[in-house]
Amino acid sequence: MAVPSIPTSREKRKFERDSKYGSRLRRQLGSDVYRSTVSENGRERTRHLHAANWTEARRTHEKRLVNVKAGVEPVRDKLTVDELAEIAWETFDGLIASGERAATTLVRYQTQYRVHIAPVFGHLKVQSVRAEHVSRWLAGLRRKQLDVASIYSILRLLLNLALERGLLVESPLKRLPKVERPRRRPKNPARRLDDSECSALIEHALPGTRTLIALYAFTGLRQSEGLGLTWEDIDLEHGRLHVRKQLTRSKPARRVPPKSERGVREVELLPELAALLRQHKTGAFSRGHARPENFVFCTSEGRPLYYRNVTRDLVKAADRAGLNREGIPRLSTHDLRHTAISRWVAAGIDPVTIARMAGDHTDVILKTYAGDFARADRAPEILAKLDAGTRIQLH
Repeated sequence: MAVPSIPTSREKRKFERDSKYGSRLRRQLGSDVYRSTVSENGRERTRHLHAANWTEARRTHEKRLVNVKAGVEPVRDKLTVDELAEIAWETFDGLIASGERAATTLVRYQTQYRVHIAPVFGHLKVQSVRAEHVSRWLAGLRRKQLDVASIYSILRLLLNLALERGLLVESPLKRLPKVERPRRRPKNPARRLDDSECSALIEHALPGTRTLIALYAFTGLRQSEGLGLTWEDIDLEHGRLHVRKQLTRSKPARRVPPKSERGVREVELLPELAALLRQHKTGAFSRGHARPENFVFCTSEGRPLYYRNVTRDLVKAADRAGLNREGIPRLSTHDLRHTAISRWVAAGIDPVTIARMAGDHTDVILKTYAGDFARADRAPEILAKLDAGTRIQLH
């Protein structure tokens, strides 16, 4: 029996000519690589294409012919994805300076790029990124159970920038099978704790984060706003809290302005919460961390608490209090914001005032808490009807 010969590297490089375009469009044998050659001002411009079949290769080749004739086909460029990202961040800085985008959004983009995108794509030339590269990368992210849609959106943003700058004719993301394209995860329904559940949560919280958890539950602050507080933001004498900055999730963390002007606001403190903050400040004073510029919630070294540590402590407190039961989403700091705002609605505070206290738009408050407003408006009517229809004697 004859032993099949192993093809040499020269044989592997052989190309098959197209029946329509001849040597102008050739396929490398045994692969999906096609060689497209077009003429521009007497010069030959050759490019390797990836296509599933001859029909697709011809369509791409014909598109090249049109683009070259119109003078819009990208020239060879050695720009890497890392260099493209730096251009994107510079552009974003300008949008932040003009107030069109928030500084926290840029920090989130840069962090996710550095951790999840740069190690895989950063060194590649932008024009070398292929759909198969993205497909393998997405599979790795899914195995780690990460928020794939959020990370993928940053890569898409960069490749769209490459299209706008004429570096690409078509984004490689277009060649991804639809089944592989990430979709946004459905959001878990917001949880709202009643007073007894809030009390149990605060009681079971660790000493280092008990005051912070109570603050979230009764002021409606966002997690970043609570972590970004300094002692000069808290007026214990008059029972007020000033939200001026929020803390980024990057390392090292920075205090930056809120995403919108509505985020800058004053929040009234309940007497019980003000008393808890006074007690917290006494402890901070004993550690030398009670100066106006010091963070209200910090480590023993004076550094601000990291959001992951706060989330971990909250989950532990909720577990001990019996609030993280099977079949319901784990409690989050954003659930405490929902809890506070729902309590304000139940107390009869008008939507405009609630929006000001929460640092949000009135229409967002009305849409998000429509059910709470409906229950608050109809509560007396429902109670009256129940009372009128009740015949049970309670004595």
